[in-house]
Amino acid sequence: MSVKDTEKQREVFCVVRGRIYRGVLPGVPETVRTLDLVNNLNRFQTLFSGGSLLPGHLPLQNVEIVLPGGGRWTAPEIMLRAADILFLYDNYPHLGDVLERQRAEKADTLGGEQASGFAVSRLRVLIPRSEGAFYELVGCGRGRVKQLMSRRFWALTGVDIRDVSGGADGIRVRDMGHRPFVAVNGSMIESYQLEDSDR
Repeated sequence: MSVKDTEKQREVFCVVRGRIYRGVLPGVPETVRTLDLVNNLNRFQTLFSGGSLLPGHLPLQNVEIVLPGGGRWTAPEIMLRAADILFLYDNYPHLGDVLERQRAEKADTLGGEQASGFAVSRLRVLIPRSEGAFYELVGCGRGRVKQLMSRRFWALTGVDIRDVSGGADGIRVRDMGHRPFVAVNGSMIESYQLEDSDR
């Protein structure tokens, strides 16, 4: 596939069940948020020749797949089905953080304080990754719950991620670190908790 040489590339980390895909999104203007890209995959169709990108797929180049146990597999290019992504994050924290906050604050102002739903500040999300295991994400959702849940992917900022699993020896919790920005696949959420909200 040929991608315009003048376009930018953005590194992303896509978490699916049992694997993490690390790669670059081709043809991404610096001013476009990663969240907007994954919510509008059609923009990638025009970047590829021959119509080789299937609808609903995210093109990744220079791909490294991290497997359970730490094994790694590489590929020059992969088309990843967006519906299978649990959550993803990028290496452009300012795009996911400052601009997302500004956009959401503007939307709240236009919608008025009495708009339906909640003005969310802190949100805890549980996403199953396998039988007996789940990811816990705690971060800030800028906007209202109804608006957040209506999107394919929606943003959490200032996110702490933990991998929680259970077995014969009890509960194991692995800290996956802090991320300035995470795009969460709303259809993958099993449960959530509003830790601090205005009703």
